[in-house]
Parts: sequence; C-alpha cells; structure tokens
Amino acid sequence: MFKNLLQGGAGDQQTFVEGKECFFKHPEHCWLLGLVEKVLPKNQFEISSLDEYSKVGRITVKADDMAPVVAGIKEEVRDLLHLPYLHDSALLYHVRQRYFRNQIYTNIGPILLALNPYTYEIPHYKNDRMPGYIREGSSALYGKSSQIPHSWGTAHEAYWLMRTKGQNQSILVSGESGAGKTEAVKIVLRYLATCSTSQASAAIREKVQAIADRVEATSPILEAFGNACTLLNDNSSRFGKFMTVEFDAMGLFTGAEITPYLLEKSRVVQHAPGERTYHSFYQMLSGASQEDLDRWHLQRDPQAYSVTKGKVVVVETVDDVADYRAVREAMNLMGMMEEDEETVYRVCAAILHLSQLQFIERA
Repeated sequence: MFKNLLQGGAGDQQTFVEGKECFFKHPEHCWLLGLVEKVLPKNQFEISSLDEYSKVGRITVKADDMAPVVAGIKEEVRDLLHLPYLHDSALLYHVRQRYFRNQIYTNIGPILLALNPYTYEIPHYKNDRMPGYIREGSSALYGKSSQIPHSWGTAHEAYWLMRTKGQNQSILVSGESGAGKTEAVKIVLRYLATCSTSQASAAIREKVQAIADRVEATSPILEAFGNACTLLNDNSSRFGKFMTVEFDAMGLFTGAEITPYLLEKSRVVQHAPGERTYHSFYQMLSGASQEDLDRWHLQRDPQAYSVTKGKVVVVETVDDVADYRAVREAMNLMGMMEEDEETVYRVCAAILHLSQLQFIERA
C-alpha cells in the first residue's frame, strides 16, 4: 500500500473502510482531511470533509484520489521531514493547518517554506521577536534552536556558518509571482544587519544601521523601475536579482552589491490587458509636482500615453503618489545628486513622449 501511495496511487477498497479518516483530493482545495461515510461500487467512496477552513461537505471520490491517515501523521511538526511518511496529502495538510493558525513558515530540512499571509500583523513574526533568534548565536547550528521557523532562522544559520567556517554562504529565494520573495529578501537583509551588530558598541551599530538603511532604500527604487501590476500580483518583480552581501573580518555588515538581470524590457511598450507597465511611469504622473510635469511637458492623465493607458491605471493596493515620494526619498538617502534624479525622470518622460509617435508609410 505504501509503495503505491508514495508513487501517487492510493490503494484498493480494502484500504479505506466506513468510519475511518482519510485524505482525499479535491478539485479546488487539493488534498483535504475527510471521513469515509460510505463505500460505493467501482472503487469509489462517499467522503465528508473534516476540513474546518473549507465548505466542501460530502463528495464522491475514487480510490486513486485518496490516501490513508496513518498513526502520527496528524501530529503537529515544524519540519515536514519528521512526518511518518512523505506524500502530497500529508505535506499539504500540515502546511494548510499551519497557515490558518498564522504559522506561515514551515521547515523541510534545510529548506524554509513560506506562504504569503498578505499582512504584517502576525504577533509572533514582528521585529520585537528578532532578539530571541540573535541570542542563540552559533549554538543554533547544532540543532539547539528553540525558535519557530522563520526567514530570520535561515539568515541566522547562513550568518553563523560564514562566521564559524569562514566560507561564503548563499540563500536562494524562489517562488511563484506573489509568493513574497521580495519581502523575504528584505527580512533577511534586515536580520543580517541587526545580527552582525548585536555585540557592537552603539557607535558601530549606528554606522552599520546607516549602511543597512541605504541598502534597504534600494527596494523602492528597484520596485519602481522593475515591478509592475500583473493579473497575479499588484507588485510583481519583472526581473531577477543577484545580491552580494558583504561583511568584514569581525562579521559586521559593510554593504551590498545588487546585479539585476532578465528585465522584461518589452513591458515598457506593451503589456497584457488588465496589467500595467512599470510603476515608475504612473508614480511620476500621479506624484510629481505640476511644475515638474510642465518641465517634462507631460500631462497628469496616464490615459494620454499609449504606454500607460488601459483598463487598469489605478490599483487599489498601490498608492502611486506615496510611492513616488518614497522613491525620491530613497534616491536622496542613496546619495543620488539632484541632477541625476532629474535625468532618470527625463528619460521616463522621453519614453512617454516617444510612445506617442506615429509612423506614416512613405508614399
């Protein structure tokens, strides 16, 4: 039975009997916990859902879309490798249960699985819990961590492996659009900067924090010129980035270098229905002063330009005016000269003007 189960099969009619729990595959919610209510002909079963977070009710399921609930499989774990057996049904059951308990992080051995909660208000993930991870120091490398799974834990392990082994470390952040990759990188960077100065003097902490603030200030700039609203995500990164974080011999955070790649250049001139081009164009049209717009010879209405016009101009979750101010403040914090900032937006204005050109076939 387990051989079939691990290969994706389920077993036969003898595996599942009335009154026993099982996992069953649902067309919308994927694998759910259920109870066998009735055995039907042709290796089918009537299942009632035991999932408290969905309203499935009763459903008829084939045996091939079922999996047994074995002893210990429902016991709470922080690391999915500690489950009695590994199968889609058990993995998704635990991830789902944890998510609805506001436990968005789950370990899979050295991998950290994160589900985007679309909120910053979960108490046990707020920054005031960060010192608990930092205090563990290098002892966390030896399986002695008492902290719950978090991106902080991943950053902590990478930092102390670097310190104790004297070797470069890598953290790979991957996922679907909207999974929270950009926010995960911010969380990791913030932790590394804080962790590296935990034993430093106030003066050194202030110096490192100033560097960290400048590194963090790259985010609104990169997002303005490299992120866009898509059908799946209102702030989708349309490029990849490789970031090198640097530390000195004492383990102090000293800076970072960012290499962007694979920018979706075509989005500058064309995007799918229901989507937008890059945020920067909407930000400058909405947030720039009238004096700036006049100097760039621009109208405030995004519908006036083929690059920015469309059904989706205003996005409820995006504040283009506030974001424009945040980008300009970030540019100042990064040390950009006023004339350099002006050049950036003159280029954006030029693109908007070029989008209005019409080519006439020569007679």
